[in-house]
Amino acid sequence: SVQKTIDRYKMHMKEPGSNKRAAVESIQHWKSETARLANKIEVLEAHKRKLMGEGIEPCSTEELRELEAQLEKSLSNVRATKQKMLLDHISVLKEQERMALRENAVLREKCKVEPLLQLTIPEGINTSDQASPNVEVETELIIGRPGTSDSR
Repeated sequence: SVQKTIDRYKMHMKEPGSNKRAAVESIQHWKSETARLANKIEVLEAHKRKLMGEGIEPCSTEELRELEAQLEKSLSNVRATKQKMLLDHISVLKEQERMALRENAVLREKCKVEPLLQLTIPEGINTSDQASPNVEVETELIIGRPGTSDSR
């Protein structure tokens, strides 16, 4: 095992240009990949600007139609997503309403089962809605400190 490692080391040392060549090829590959991705980003940003309505003056009628169709499709997707979210929210609210109605029914039943508390009224208090029509009340307004008898 140690001998194999030494042999590999010697073989790599005999070919000093092979590692350099591989590194140069790798660098060239990454440079071309970077340039390709930069170009793709530029194209995507230009498309985004067109979708935002910027720089569409030089577009042909056909390009504008395609852009409009794309925007309408996007808008339709947004509306469908919004509608689904609203319907989901409505179903959650309806379930909460059903739960509240059940709880309300349980509480009503509970109130019917429990005996009603009897209100005790002390004697001498008139509980009828008809008040005595000949009740006179005397009011007096005194301005000044309490205890002085100057009334106006």
